[in-house]
Amino acid sequence: MADDPTTVFIYTGQLTSCIPKNITHVRVDSTVKVIAEGAFLSCEELESVELNEGLESVGKMTFERCRSLVQITIPASVKVIGSKAFMCCSRLVNVQLNEGLVSIESDAFQLCPRLKGILLPSTVKMVGQGAFHYCCNLVNVQLNEELKSIGADVFQGCNSLQRIVIPSTIDVVSSATFCNCNRLVDVQLNEGLRTIDRWAFQRCASLRSIIMPSTLKIIAFMAFDGCTNLVNVHLNEGLKNIGKDAFKNCASLERVIIPSNVNVIGYDAFNGCHRLAVVEFCREIEVFVTESSLQTWWNHGVSNHALKTSCFLLENRIAERVASMQSPKWRLAIDDMLGCIPSIDIFKMDSYLRSISSKLTVYEKLKDIATLLELALWKSNSQNSKTKGSLRARKIQRVMCGADVIIPNVLSFLMVDRWT
Repeated sequence: MADDPTTVFIYTGQLTSCIPKNITHVRVDSTVKVIAEGAFLSCEELESVELNEGLESVGKMTFERCRSLVQITIPASVKVIGSKAFMCCSRLVNVQLNEGLVSIESDAFQLCPRLKGILLPSTVKMVGQGAFHYCCNLVNVQLNEELKSIGADVFQGCNSLQRIVIPSTIDVVSSATFCNCNRLVDVQLNEGLRTIDRWAFQRCASLRSIIMPSTLKIIAFMAFDGCTNLVNVHLNEGLKNIGKDAFKNCASLERVIIPSNVNVIGYDAFNGCHRLAVVEFCREIEVFVTESSLQTWWNHGVSNHALKTSCFLLENRIAERVASMQSPKWRLAIDDMLGCIPSIDIFKMDSYLRSISSKLTVYEKLKDIATLLELALWKSNSQNSKTKGSLRARKIQRVMCGADVIIPNVLSFLMVDRWT
């Protein structure tokens, strides 16, 4: 049997060294629970495999580089398809996965260039890193609603993939998951998603529109870099962080509305977006920024200043804090500092913005000190007063204390003409 490659080879758990490389047909015995690691590695003439019910795990590299294998049916008893189990099966076209499968581990079907479709059973919880990496003819992918995790690079380079729906059970689109899927046109992101990791949709050149769910908090580094046909991006109010280069080189992007909860926009987040003509910031911030709105700054080419300023004003509650200032001179000084922002070197922006917040903090601390001093002095005068029995007299003393002691000696600090 071992010498005749046309004979069906019955696998009962033999050592890998005892399995001939020229076999063409394999049947796994029903007594086998686990196919050993690398059992049929590089059996390049293997054309058909029969896996029987009772099998629980397809081990690592089991059928790696079985370049003649065309189709495989995974029985319902199998829980795990191991790492690289079918990697580089260059003629593999059809894979049938059955209910009962729980995990597809890293690189399991990587570099299976003829694989056209994959339907994940409802029992699958995890798809490991690079599981379908560079399956360049993969057109149809259906992810189930029980899926919990999609690893990095899972569909990277699947340049025939046109549509994907991310189920609501997924909270992270991992790094480079759909990188270089250059025919991907339709992406549906559902509520429950919290993070789009770095390079997740990088160079998806056919993607034209994307709607972010309200649960999304983070769009990471280069997440949509090089999506050259991306025209419409809808950012929802739950978003907090737009990473560095997140939408870099999205040359067709025309309009972006920055939600009011965004407090971090990374450097060059919209660099190379040459058609981006309208960037709308929340009304509270637009109204606050002196006579020159953030949109005006954007139009005059100081986009990074506008983005950084928007985040700074929101995160540090600058509008609210300035509104509470009672000193006209201090308020004017803050306004002057804000007005200078467009002329500040972008590499000095962070320290300059921190200095504005620091000045406001100084003012707020002085106000608190003034209140404490007023209370202490009033209490002292009241206790030393000879007219201890009169409530009216105590109130008069408090007013006199404020007028004669606190205002000239403490509040004068709040009326300075310049910053020190």
